[in-house]
Amino acid sequence: MTLPPIESRITTGNVIATLTSLLGLVTAIVAVSIAYADLRAHRDYTREQMGKLESRIEKSETQQRNLGESLARMEGDIRYIRQAFERGLQPPR
Repeated sequence: MTLPPIESRITTGNVIATLTSLLGLVTAIVAVSIAYADLRAHRDYTREQMGKLESRIEKSETQQRNLGESLARMEGDIRYIRQAFERGLQPPR
């Protein structure tokens, strides 16, 4: 028993099926491209926000160091004034 040869025919149904498959493939490629672009944009935004946050942290740390130095100077000044009062405010010689 032999099978009849396969005929190569272009029919409307075959064309519609092929176009539908191509349309689905193009749609999937576009959807993946859009999702990838969205992820990259979100990554870039996140990096920008992290940079701003790091800058704020650095600025805050600098302000805290400056405040600590100011407090240390004020403590020294207060200690000097207290010692001067304890000595009875003797004029310099």
